[in-house]
Parts: sequence; structure tokens; C-alpha cells
Amino acid sequence: MLILGAWSIHIAFRRTGGDPGSNRQRICRHRLWELQVACEFYASRNEGAYPPRLRDLVPDVLPDAYVLQCPGGKQGTQYSYESSLHRDMPEHFILIYDDSLENHEQQGRNVLTIGGYTWWPASEEALFQKALAQQRRWIRKEALKHHR
Repeated sequence: MLILGAWSIHIAFRRTGGDPGSNRQRICRHRLWELQVACEFYASRNEGAYPPRLRDLVPDVLPDAYVLQCPGGKQGTQYSYESSLHRDMPEHFILIYDDSLENHEQQGRNVLTIGGYTWWPASEEALFQKALAQQRRWIRKEALKHHR
């Protein structure tokens, strides 16, 4: 847990672009960073593979499941997670994101990439959806290559 704590501190001080947003947006973004650190820790013990589900991180990597919930969403609102990713994939690939624009009053969503960068596509929802669709196509294409 000490290693995980050090990484959390390192990542928590990374700066993100754009409007810093509300307190709930900042808490949400910090939770995404915590999840990214936990996923990296998990991957370091599993040949670079991220966990099948975020809740698989509790309690072995994360002590509590509170971090799995967006503070801007309704109670029990969890993040969406792209479970088919591997730490060797491009660092701009989307790993975890708010599952609904409603989490932050239709103003946008927090998005976290494999590289640990956050993105708030407030006026760029179409761009976010396009990036996610392209990423999923690329993953399917790569999976087909390896099965041949």
C-alpha cells in the first residue's frame, strides 16, 4: 500500500487542462487517478493486464469501494471502465470515465486515459464518443490479428 500511496501523491499533483470545475468534479477526477494507480498496480502483478472489473481491485488493491463511485452522480453511480485494455496500449486510450453526463449536471464528464491524464470534454461530447468508438474498433482489430 505504501507504493500505491506514493503513486497517488505523484499523480494527484499532475495538472489537467481546462476549467478546474466544481469541487465534485475535482473529487471525481482525483478518484479516477486513484483508480488508475490501482489498475497499474494490478497490471504490474498480472503481466500488464488490467483487472476484468474495477470492483476486483477491492480489497486487495483498494481498501474500500467508495472510490468506485462518482461523487457527482446519484448514489451508487459507478464509473464506466474499458476492461479489455492492457498497460502496453497507447497512453491516450480511454480507461475510465463518468458513465453519464448527468453525473455533473449535463456539463461534461471526467475521462481518464491509460497514461493517467484526465480530460473534461464538456463541449466535445461528440469527440469523446468518436474517440471511444475508434479505440474499441482498434482493440477488436488487434484481437482478430492475434487470433489468426
